[in-house]
Amino acid sequence: MKHLLQRCLLGLLSLSMCVMTSGCWSAFEIQQVDYAKAFGIDYKDGMYHLYVQTLDFASVAKSESSTKSADTPPVWVGHAEGKTMSLALNELFLTAQLHMAWGHVTAIVMAEGVLTSKHIKEVFDMLGRFPESRYTTWVYGTREPLEKILSATSMYNMSPLDSILHNPLPTYMEESLYPPVLSFKLIATHNDPATTTYLPSLALNNTQWAENEKKHDLFLVEGAFFEKTGYDFEYFPRSQLPGYHWLIKDMRRAPY
Repeated sequence: MKHLLQRCLLGLLSLSMCVMTSGCWSAFEIQQVDYAKAFGIDYKDGMYHLYVQTLDFASVAKSESSTKSADTPPVWVGHAEGKTMSLALNELFLTAQLHMAWGHVTAIVMAEGVLTSKHIKEVFDMLGRFPESRYTTWVYGTREPLEKILSATSMYNMSPLDSILHNPLPTYMEESLYPPVLSFKLIATHNDPATTTYLPSLALNNTQWAENEKKHDLFLVEGAFFEKTGYDFEYFPRSQLPGYHWLIKDMRRAPY
């Protein structure tokens, strides 16, 4: 009788542990997830404009495979606006058809409107509130339309991740004029009064490369933004920055 009671108690204990043990009920299948890979942020007419580049899992996986598809990988770009960054993001959620994963963002592009209106502080304040956000994303400024920047694809039908936007280091090894900037580095230099905050300016070029005689938009770092006063940046093209690369400690290669 005593052994039977012990077995019953052990069984009840095991059953209660199974009930209390957390499972994977909140998990999503990978084909049911939108992977946000890049943010685009602008500020005009008193409103924040938020652009989000999303890729499906097949497009993300192509960067780890030597097999190239005959079709251009699809790139979806969502756009919403609001008086704050959070309101703009919530507006975007209204039409999102799938669960959005934010832990894979590798690039943030800020338009000239947000860089010259002293609203960059609010941008990083909002991004830092998301537990999935990371401080190892590449950060750029741009004077191009954000929707056009985030819709650009790579060469040879490769994954959009194989581009300067998401992986600037290979191009930087060929021409070390404008070093890429990670978000934690941008924040660190901004908080240090002894340093000048620098941000590479991203653009599109469709005059140098063509696919079967058809011009193709490819990324180019055309210049840089420098902070002149608190949270206010000014743009300088390549022609106004001769010799800047000689100030870069890790400069590897430059044409002049």
